Amino acid sequence: MTLREDFKEMLAAVQQAIQESLLDEKNLWTNARCAAYLGYSPRYFKRSIATLKGFPAPIVLPTAEKGGDERYDPKEVKAWAKRFQK
Repeated sequence: MTLREDFKEMLAAVQQAIQESLLDEKNLWTNARCAAYLGYSPRYFKRSIATLKGFPAPIVLPTAEKGGDERYDPKEVKAWAKRFQK
C-alpha cells in the first residue's frame, strides 16, 4: 500500500468516526449537532428551526454564565424530523 492509499484509508476512518459521533444517541445534542443532522447551519437552526412550534424543547443545563447551555434529546429531534418524511 502506498502512502497516499494509507492516507485515504485513514481519512475515510476519521470521516466515519465523525459521522458516527454526530449521530450518537447516548449523549445530548448541541445546537451544532442538531444543525448538522438536519442539514442546516448552526445559526439557521437556532433562529429558524429550534424556535418552531412543535420542535422539541431544549434541556437547559446550568452553567456559570447566565442563561445556561441548551441541549436536545437526539431521539426527540429524529422523531420530529421523521414527521415530515413523505
